[in-house]
Amino acid sequence: MGRQAALLLTAPPCILCGGRERRRLDEETRIVRAAAPRFLVRCLRCGLVSVHPLPRSDELRSLYLDDAVMQQYREAHGRAYVMGDLEPEPHLGRRLEVLEGYLGGPGRILDVGAGSGVFLALARSRGWDVAGIELSRPAVQAARERFGIELVHGPMEENNFPNAAFDAVHISHVLEHFLDPLQALGEIRRVLRPRGVLVVEAPNEFDDFFGNTRSLLGRPRQPYEVPSPHTYFFTPWTLRGLLARAGFRTVRLETRRRNPDTSSRLPLGGWVKRAIYALEEILRRGPLIEVFAVPAHGDHGRADNHA
Repeated sequence: MGRQAALLLTAPPCILCGGRERRRLDEETRIVRAAAPRFLVRCLRCGLVSVHPLPRSDELRSLYLDDAVMQQYREAHGRAYVMGDLEPEPHLGRRLEVLEGYLGGPGRILDVGAGSGVFLALARSRGWDVAGIELSRPAVQAARERFGIELVHGPMEENNFPNAAFDAVHISHVLEHFLDPLQALGEIRRVLRPRGVLVVEAPNEFDDFFGNTRSLLGRPRQPYEVPSPHTYFFTPWTLRGLLARAGFRTVRLETRRRNPDTSSRLPLGGWVKRAIYALEEILRRGPLIEVFAVPAHGDHGRADNHA
């Protein structure tokens, strides 16, 4: 029996389906620049992709507390909300509109991984009562200084929020960083009211239609500019399945491509890109996954036609 087979046999049960058999993903490992001895694996039963072996909790926390590492990561990704820009991106306002539609108006919202408070400042301006939790001390300080918002400093697993304290919970580009996202979702389920709404955004890193089409045409994905700190790599289907296992029912699922690039050096290349982007929406295989979910036993009526 080879070393790889032995590693897979000793892997812990999959958090989504409980399966133990994994397949090593060398190409995906190259793309995210995972450092040895870690590599990416896919569960052979449900398809969930994760890092193997997972880092220790203290190892992961030290990574996020290293300002130099996080600055490099932020500069490579350039995400306005996470990076602490003063102006929120337009999609965040639309997201709040959807939440208000489900709830009948603003309520009390918790932002998990609140960054420097940009999203919460926007929510507050619309009449929401806001709270947030954030691991980075500089981000907590920035939220206080820029917006007068006091975030709770620390990991979600150690929060002291009471049961059923929030009408909505928002977690954007954070769930894929947890060592145990199922446990994190359990905590979110605990603090969410029975008729509350959870909204999750996560990257669809290896299943987006455009990226896979380029690979089939001989243009493989390029390695990330900096090594990825993600521990899990979701598709729309594995994320929806994980939410279901945590006690949530999906009521809206979309995959987004914001600011699509239609430039091309080839004749009609821009039109080809537009066609591929349209197929991404139809197939729900865009690069960003946005899910609205509710507690499975809450009285929320029927799921809408986006689910």
